[in-house]
Amino acid sequence: MVGPSSPVLAMLGSDVVLSCQLEPAADVSDGTVEWARPDLRSRFVLLRRGGVELLYQQNPWYMGRTRLSVNRLKHGELSLQLSNVKLSDQGTYRCNVPGKGSTEVHLHVGSAPQNVAISAEADESSGGVALGCQSAGWYPEPELLWLDSEGNPVPAGPAQTLAGPDGLYSVSSRMTVEKRGSYTFSCQVQQSNISQSATTQLTFTVENLQDASCSAARIVIVVVSAVVILSLLVCWKLKVHRRTPKEPPAEEEEELVGQRRGMDGRKLLERLKKKEEEEKDLEGVIERLKKWEEEMEETIIQQEFQLSEVEMKITETDKKLKKFWKVLGFESSDKTITILEKEELERKKSGLETSLLSTARKLKTLEGMVRIIIKQKEDAGTKIQTIKQQIEGQMEETAESANAETPPVPPQEVISDCETETRGEPGSDSGDRQPADANANS
Repeated sequence: MVGPSSPVLAMLGSDVVLSCQLEPAADVSDGTVEWARPDLRSRFVLLRRGGVELLYQQNPWYMGRTRLSVNRLKHGELSLQLSNVKLSDQGTYRCNVPGKGSTEVHLHVGSAPQNVAISAEADESSGGVALGCQSAGWYPEPELLWLDSEGNPVPAGPAQTLAGPDGLYSVSSRMTVEKRGSYTFSCQVQQSNISQSATTQLTFTVENLQDASCSAARIVIVVVSAVVILSLLVCWKLKVHRRTPKEPPAEEEEELVGQRRGMDGRKLLERLKKKEEEEKDLEGVIERLKKWEEEMEETIIQQEFQLSEVEMKITETDKKLKKFWKVLGFESSDKTITILEKEELERKKSGLETSLLSTARKLKTLEGMVRIIIKQKEDAGTKIQTIKQQIEGQMEETAESANAETPPVPPQEVISDCETETRGEPGSDSGDRQPADANANS
């Protein structure tokens, strides 16, 4: 019997094939084929005898998730197809044909989501920039790394890892960096045992973190832009009476202004896209963490109920022991059994209390993480609205400028008057001129 030479890796929720080949090949379609897990009480993952699968002997965990190919059984291939892989599927599987041989297959299960959320915000307490990174749904326990623009590790405090009721891990980390002109940081979450990783990169400037308050530099830029626009409008109004109809308009400066506006618009759209992606990632993390929170609360209720039952049993056991102690020197098997029962109940009570306390602490930590991530999502939503308002304002400003730059064509007689005024002698005033019709008559 030949199986894989190394452990088989399957990702959570996927389908996997555990290979097993009979050598020399023989038809076992009508024989006995066993797939089992020795570590389980109900060990059969799939049992086939006389060409029929015995479902009543199959472990309930694997109901409807296992399959053998009858056509391949005729050629001695016993590979097991396992669908919708779960964390509990991890373990050692034995492929066996009685009287012909057996082999073992080791299955490892992993989970590596791509929802790594990274954020940056101004830290007023330290005067720097606070970076945050979160990811949930990993198995086995992952590690988190911060990387600079060149891919080198950045020193940061230890990441916080939390195991949920479903066995999956969430990881988060925060660090503060000094304010500089611009940054490029990456947050990488990886699991070396399953050779999986996910990375999100964030590039930003310090000015982008101060959208709400609007820094002095941005105010200066806005003022300068406004002065340039006003100057161009004044120049256009002055020149409209001095040029001939055939003279081309002076548009170079307006084109430069339009190009600058286009560049600002592209930057705003890029920032809007990044913020919307960040908000979406945070929504995924919040959804999973809240699910864990609900499961933890349910676990606490169950543990409290079990603890209450154990305490009631201990009380009943104490009553039994008091009856025995009333008779001095009384020894019996019932008394010994009752004492052992009480000791076992006390151990069970202690274990439940420890587990309940641990679950409560994890729930408190999880609630704190949910609050932090919700706050980051709200901040991202606020920044998205701010960017959208900036884009709308820029579009309105561009539309107003376009309307101002294309005035309606004046009537022909007004143009003639302007031409007459433009061609007058220098220093002559309007009182010395005669109407056009009078000059014609003279």
